[in-house]
Amino acid sequence: MVKGKLARALIAATIVVSLPAVAAAQAEEPSPEGVEWHLIGYAVDGEIGIVPWYVDATLVLEDGTASGTTGCNQYNGTYTFDGESLTFDPVLTMTRMACPEAQAAVEDGFVANLPETSAWAIEDGALSLTDELSEPLLDFEQTVIGLTATDVAVMASTFADQQAQIDRLDERLTNVRISVLRDRIKTLEASVKRLQAQAASSSSSSSGGSAYNAAEQALVKGIPANIRSTCKSLRGSSLPRGTVAAVQCKPNTNLVGEMAYYLMDYTDARRTFNTVMRSNGVSEGYHCPDGRASQLLLHPNSGEGCFVNGGLANVRLMYMASSCSQMDAGSTHLVSPVIYVAVEGTAGRIKPLWNWTRDRDEGSAVTRDIPASGQPITPICEGGF
Repeated sequence: MVKGKLARALIAATIVVSLPAVAAAQAEEPSPEGVEWHLIGYAVDGEIGIVPWYVDATLVLEDGTASGTTGCNQYNGTYTFDGESLTFDPVLTMTRMACPEAQAAVEDGFVANLPETSAWAIEDGALSLTDELSEPLLDFEQTVIGLTATDVAVMASTFADQQAQIDRLDERLTNVRISVLRDRIKTLEASVKRLQAQAASSSSSSSGGSAYNAAEQALVKGIPANIRSTCKSLRGSSLPRGTVAAVQCKPNTNLVGEMAYYLMDYTDARRTFNTVMRSNGVSEGYHCPDGRASQLLLHPNSGEGCFVNGGLANVRLMYMASSCSQMDAGSTHLVSPVIYVAVEGTAGRIKPLWNWTRDRDEGSAVTRDIPASGQPITPICEGGF
C-alpha cells in the first residue's frame, strides 16, 4: 500500500494506505529475501531508465533461488546472500516468449544488470541493487494494493465530473507502483482545484438574481458585467455608516485583491472617503498615482484617492450612481445617490492599480473615463436606475 508520506486529503475522500504486514515485520531488520519486489528502474549506459507503468517485472529471493518475471518471460536462477553482499549466477532459466518493444527493453535491462549485482540496500521500503563500485543497477518497490470499492465510491461522489477518470484508475491500481500512484493523485488534485474554481465562478455568476435584495440589485446595475459576475453580497455591522447596500468582487486580474462597492447618499460617501484618506495620512491634492494625494471636489460626483496600507495598494473612488438626483433602493429613498468604490491591490504598486482602475475600455474597470482636468467622473450605470 502507499506509504504514509503519500497520503493526500482529497476533499471528503481521504485515502489512507500502508505497507503490507510482512513489510512492517521487516522494518526492524530489512532483508531483500521473502518479498516480491517490483522493478521501477534499471541502468542503461550509466543512467536509470524508468519502467513503464504497464510493464511489471518482479524479483523474489527465497532459499537461494531467484525467480519472477522480466515483464514478459518467467525466469529462475540462483543467488548468494551474505549480509550486505548479494550476487547472482549469470545463467538464468527463462521462457522464450516474443515480447513487445517496451517489455523487451525492460527484459534486456533486467537480465543484463542482475548478474552485475554486488550489494543491496533497502531504504523507505525500496530495494536498490548496486555493482562493486556502488553504482546503481536495479531499483525495486513492493506491491501496491489498489483502492477499495468504498474509497472509489467516496471519491466518485465527491468528484462527479471525474467519474470516468476514477473508473479507469480503479481498473489499473492493483499492481501500479507507488511513483505512478503519486502522479495520478497529483493529477486528481489539480482537477479538483479546477472544479472548485469553476463552481465558485458559477455560484458567483448566478448570485445576481434572487440572492440580491432590492438595494443590492440597484447597486449591481452600476458595476461592469465582467466584474459583476465575481460579486457577492456584503452585509454586516462593519459596513461604513450610511451604507444602503454593498457587494464584494474579485476581478480576474493578479493586480487586484478585491473590490467593494457601497451604495450611499452623497453626505455619507463623502464622510467615508475623507475619513479613509485622512486616517492613512493622505492630504488633499491631485495626481493619485504618487499614493500620497487625494481629490474631493465640491461637485458631488467627483472623488478619488490612493494610499498604501499594510503593504497593499488602495484606490478609492466615488461617483454619482445615476444621472437623476434621487432614487429608491428597496425601502430606502436616497438623495444624491453615490457609489463609493474601494479597490485593494495585491502589492504596494499604486500606479498600475490606478491605471487599471481608470481603464477607458468600456466595462473593463470601475469608471469609463476620468478626465485629467478633474471634471466630474462619468458614471457607468447601465441605463441609470
